[in-house]
Amino acid sequence: MPKQNADGVGHQRMMCPPKRARPSAPQAAWDFVATQGGGLELTTMLPVAVMGSVLGPRVSGANQVLQRLLNGQVPGLLNIYFPVVDVRDVAAAHVTAMTAPGAAGERFLLAADPALSMGEIAGILRARLDKAAARVPTDVIPDDAVRAGAATNPTLRSVKDELGYSRRFSTDKARRILRWDPHPSEDAVVAAGRSMVERGLVTVALSLSGSQHSGHSGPEGPSHDQSVRASA
Repeated sequence: MPKQNADGVGHQRMMCPPKRARPSAPQAAWDFVATQGGGLELTTMLPVAVMGSVLGPRVSGANQVLQRLLNGQVPGLLNIYFPVVDVRDVAAAHVTAMTAPGAAGERFLLAADPALSMGEIAGILRARLDKAAARVPTDVIPDDAVRAGAATNPTLRSVKDELGYSRRFSTDKARRILRWDPHPSEDAVVAAGRSMVERGLVTVALSLSGSQHSGHSGPEGPSHDQSVRASA
């Protein structure tokens, strides 16, 4: 069983450290409402690792973790966990909070199921995206190797203290006040992966037979394991 950390805050640090938010910004907003807001009401949201369909040419946030897995840019799976929330549910919570009785003055944590391990995320991609997930790794990097590598690797250093920790969280307030009912985490992972494949944002490995390839099929010809850019 993973160790538990009960601080209730998710993270997106694995393989793509996010830009640090200004820690004073939320407090500054609350201070402004309290001192100069007049009748202004404020509600804030704290989404964990936001995943879901990509609508444009750029991949941001926690979706970058999935993109790197699909592109085969991750050498192995780490023993770390991600609390996930679907981007559709984040949007729905914002819209509902504007009119829901009791939402004013509240801060809502937005997360779906219990946190997914990196291995579970990789398994979902392989099971649901089939050949498009051929580059997703299956090997697990031992914790001791991660700690040893952290001495010289900034990315490993950023996650070494997260090894084996699955964060606990409660979304009871969002479910109660906003009547919030999020999608399962798996839905967010699959929607993100499929949208990136459809938009050509990941490299998909295809096996081409000699009869299908227009070039040489002999030993001197190109490799049968071709990397192609997926297109919508």
